[in-house]
Amino acid sequence: MRVWETWRSLLHPQQHGRVPGHIIVTSGHNPGKRQTRYALTCHSDIKLALGAIGFCDLAQCRSVKGGGRVDDLRGAHVLIKHQPLLSRQGPASKSVHSIALKATLVGHSFVLLENSRVLALAELNSLLQFKTGDDWLSLVKKLRPRP
Repeated sequence: MRVWETWRSLLHPQQHGRVPGHIIVTSGHNPGKRQTRYALTCHSDIKLALGAIGFCDLAQCRSVKGGGRVDDLRGAHVLIKHQPLLSRQGPASKSVHSIALKATLVGHSFVLLENSRVLALAELNSLLQFKTGDDWLSLVKKLRPRP
């Protein structure tokens, strides 16, 4: 697993910065493959918590990038939907997926991640064993020491 340190705006490439100090951005790691990753920058006025707030039918959505169909939700997608995104109806087909949380895109919205490193096994275990009530900022400081 990789942890990412910096970002660059795709809209304004001269704008870039460090990932905020309270955030850990991770991705998979494949040593034989180029590691290009992107992130969505979001905000919520309420504390984010996984839940079941509705459903999204991907058959009704298109990707912002290229306007094509979205067949699965592996990775991050910004979706355009012509009907309301949140439905209370349960999955009726394989294209209907549960929505676990909701946030608003902000700032640069879609950024290129840069400057990553592979987590050591002990660091990965610390991240995987984190649970509610543990000290998040101490974990972030351990995994992302400031230069």
